[in-house]
Amino acid sequence: MREPAALVAAVSRALDRATENARRQVPEEARDGRARLIVVVDQFEEIFDEALSPEERSRFAEVLSALVHSRDVWVLVTLRADLYARCAELPEAFRDLVVERGGTFTVGGPRAAEIAQMIRQPAAMAGLSFERRGDPEEGLDEVLRDAAAEHPSVLPLLEFTLDELWKRGGATGVLGFSDYDELGGLQGALRRRADEEFARLPAAARDALNQVLSAIVRIDPTDERLIVESRVSRAQFGEATPAQALIGAFIAAHLLVADRAPDGTPVIGLAHEALLREWPPAVEWVEQNRERLRLRAGIAAAAALWRDSRYDETRLLSGALLRDAGELLAEAPHILRREEREFVEQSREQDRRVRRRRLVRVSSIVLAVAIAVLLPTIGLSQLLYASSVSRALWTVWGSTSQAIPISDRARANLQGNLTGLSAYLESRLDEMGAHPEFNTWSVAQTWVALHGLDASLPPSAAKLREFMTGQRDPSCYCWRETEDKLPHTVATSWVLYALALYDQPAAPQEIASLLDRQGETGWWSMFPATPDPGNASTAATAWASLALHAQLSHRLIAPEQRERAEAAVGKAAAWLRSRAQPGRARWSEYAPDHTAEQQGDYLAVSALAVHALRTIAGDRGFDELWLAGLPRQVPALSESEAAKGYVFRSKNQFTLDDVRHYRYPWMLATTVEAFGAGSNLEKSRALIWIEDALSRP
Repeated sequence: MREPAALVAAVSRALDRATENARRQVPEEARDGRARLIVVVDQFEEIFDEALSPEERSRFAEVLSALVHSRDVWVLVTLRADLYARCAELPEAFRDLVVERGGTFTVGGPRAAEIAQMIRQPAAMAGLSFERRGDPEEGLDEVLRDAAAEHPSVLPLLEFTLDELWKRGGATGVLGFSDYDELGGLQGALRRRADEEFARLPAAARDALNQVLSAIVRIDPTDERLIVESRVSRAQFGEATPAQALIGAFIAAHLLVADRAPDGTPVIGLAHEALLREWPPAVEWVEQNRERLRLRAGIAAAAALWRDSRYDETRLLSGALLRDAGELLAEAPHILRREEREFVEQSREQDRRVRRRRLVRVSSIVLAVAIAVLLPTIGLSQLLYASSVSRALWTVWGSTSQAIPISDRARANLQGNLTGLSAYLESRLDEMGAHPEFNTWSVAQTWVALHGLDASLPPSAAKLREFMTGQRDPSCYCWRETEDKLPHTVATSWVLYALALYDQPAAPQEIASLLDRQGETGWWSMFPATPDPGNASTAATAWASLALHAQLSHRLIAPEQRERAEAAVGKAAAWLRSRAQPGRARWSEYAPDHTAEQQGDYLAVSALAVHALRTIAGDRGFDELWLAGLPRQVPALSESEAAKGYVFRSKNQFTLDDVRHYRYPWMLATTVEAFGAGSNLEKSRALIWIEDALSRP
């Protein structure tokens, strides 16, 4: 079997000898023929038994293919129709013979006349006849024919019933109705025989039914609705055991069959798969154990992959499947084959090794974190930081809530800072517009900062709307950063955002102005500019979309503008995603060819973009990336990043955008929002960062 060519050669030599012997025995004029061999492979579906490896299946199929191509051998294979699709798993040369070259002959269900032949012709050859009765007269052969034709799936029962009728009435030469009625008809014959044999067995042998069915019944791995039988070694049931008593009795009753595997090992299997559908104890067992059979099919498939990979540890079970397999091994070990039990045990041992390694890593967490975080230079400050990370890890692991487990000290400092800051900002509200530095943008930021902190503001929000209307540029229904500068998208967006928080609707002209300035692919520029995508500003796009989203969320935009505003927000989200650096939560303010002065990472702009995507689109895809790239150092409150870019207002005229973004507030806000998305190590680093940020005055 391992060398198809050698097998074909041996068969050819044997046929040559048979041809020569035959020629000596026939007249000379009839000596032109050649001996041929017919190989019949019945129940070919057994090649898909899970006990066989893919290599063994392929090797057997290749041998059959080689025999056919020798032209000396005809191969006849019988295969159940429900398993025909699995031939796709076999070598191409075999599939080509079966499918491409028309080597398939479909045997449909027999017609009534053909069933009648199956019943009458063997009986006639044995000298038997069928009793007839009734008016009009009807023969038992006709009753059997009609019962089988109505349900073709009971053909195996027809074979069994005819055998039982012969045993009961064969000596008289007539197969009679009384024996047929006593058997319970076609459906009852197999059930009656199984009940009779089962009842004769002692209780211990009857109790062994679970063990025997567990071994020989399985779910087809390609269709879990199909329950099929499998030939198994008889030796696995021991010697002189209750299970062997059950097996012996059922073999004698032709309910089980005894056979030999190709290596000579004694095996057993069902004589009729109909037993699983017709005998109540078997039907009940299948229904009670369907989940176990399904689990066993998964284990068997995984074990086959493990074996085929030459026992690669990465193919062992883990997680929920390992837990379920362990429970099955403890509760019903007999349902698993020896190799499957070994596979589960190896998986459990591997899981124990992984857990032990994990425990060792946790016990030495300080050293591990110090090496992972602080290489290549390790000094005192770095070791102190590693120690802080390790302590934070335990805090994160020990926290069962979704809240960030900051210390009481940081919480108290935060509360004190909020109280002091809100008191200061409230004192400035009456100065709106009174000082150049307290311009429209600053006023909007102040009202946003006090939202939720000062209960007196919402009732007086109309004065915010009145102030902003008075400061608005009538030529564009937008706002400038200062009076001497161009209309400004971020300043305008802050105003509309602040108004939305206090349920003050933007005027339709204000919404239209902002929408009109959006670029075709979803971006906004900082100032009025040409349609050149190089004018796109990440900060302007993030803030314009946040402002529109806030107005939409508070249902403040007029119905006739809502659809356009929603589309604008969606396009902005798509543009922001496309602008991110691959594999990082990092954005630049302007495209490289429009950047006047390049610096390192734009942390404030990047944090703003992550926040905007989460807010306007529910997109948390950048949260873990943000935590993974979170710098160790917390920026100072006054630390800003300059994003200098060329904004072309016409083909030959440009404005240099020199806007500055403060890192601290946006990095803090985004780190807090993203906290839940990180791994334990990332959460620990973020917790230290937040603690440091909130502990500052």
